[in-house]
Amino acid sequence: MLNMRVSRITALRFVLIVLIAVVPVVCVLWITHAANRFWTGNGLNNRWNTDANWKGNVGPSAGDDLVFGSSNQANSDNNFAIGTTFNSISVSDGHSMTGNSVSLDSGITADNGTIDLSSITLNDNQTFNAPGSNTVIKSAIDNNGKALTLNVPGDLAIKGNIGGTTGGLIKSGTGRTQLFGANSYTGITSVNEGTLLVFGDQHTSNVQLSGGATLGGTGTVGRIAFSGVQGGSISPALVGGAGILTANGNVSFPSAGLGFFEVDLNGAPVGGYDQLKIINGTVSLGLGANSALNIHLHFVPQPGATFTIIDNDGTDAVSETFGGKPEGSTFTLNGTTIFITYRGGDGNDVVLHVPTTRTWDGRKDDG
Repeated sequence: MLNMRVSRITALRFVLIVLIAVVPVVCVLWITHAANRFWTGNGLNNRWNTDANWKGNVGPSAGDDLVFGSSNQANSDNNFAIGTTFNSISVSDGHSMTGNSVSLDSGITADNGTIDLSSITLNDNQTFNAPGSNTVIKSAIDNNGKALTLNVPGDLAIKGNIGGTTGGLIKSGTGRTQLFGANSYTGITSVNEGTLLVFGDQHTSNVQLSGGATLGGTGTVGRIAFSGVQGGSISPALVGGAGILTANGNVSFPSAGLGFFEVDLNGAPVGGYDQLKIINGTVSLGLGANSALNIHLHFVPQPGATFTIIDNDGTDAVSETFGGKPEGSTFTLNGTTIFITYRGGDGNDVVLHVPTTRTWDGRKDDG
């Protein structure tokens, strides 16, 4: 009889131990599970905390996934407490949002939408997806030391400032991303696919090109380097346009793999053609076979025209030359003969020059 009581007590203790161990886990899983909340805009205002604006008349809570698409109100206002954490935000069909700042756990998906919240803070490494076009993020972004991946098969413009510490930025997807802000994050900007155009000042972030990606724009970046078998391209301004891209630090074309410098010549004055300007750094064109200069001539330059395509500060010489274009060589483009030197300008710039042709007529100069 005593043994049976001991066995029952032991069994009860076992059950209690299991309950103590399992119940909190179940509760945590239930509490932390993110619910999908779909914006309908059926309420009398456009505020996020109005239940009637959400499917089923059930408004979101912190930690939920928020989905904004076609609705009765194409503009919404986040009036949740400043810095409220949501799991993710999805925006499409031309929806536009404003209001208080948010923190995010799992990123953004935006296709034809505008996000103009006060600010966005990353709670973890995450991805902003832009599969389509006409997507604009005007919010300031604090990477909070986390990595931000911009997966952009389509087109994305970020007009807010991106700040933070060591957290970097990764450009993936075959589409185009434009950065307009005065970005102060210090992590590496990795351009792995597609095109990244920088129009603001982000000199604190060094750039690494790989996978055949393109870096362009008329802003300022940190050092520029290439990696991988097919490193990528530097193409100042917009493709087909003209402008000056500035690197604050060394520019190193690959000694292994491939690197391209794409230059559009639209006119003779500076600003009418592409230029890479280097400050506080050196220029290495790698091994000639691995770095290529591709010139796109969109007009007929006059004899004597000069184009400084790499403006190298200081007195340090340009290291190496572009493939097939040694110092002092000439080549023909669209019927125009062009001379190239790596000792032009103030002695260490890469300069293109259209030679002046003089014809001997045998007459003595009257002067």
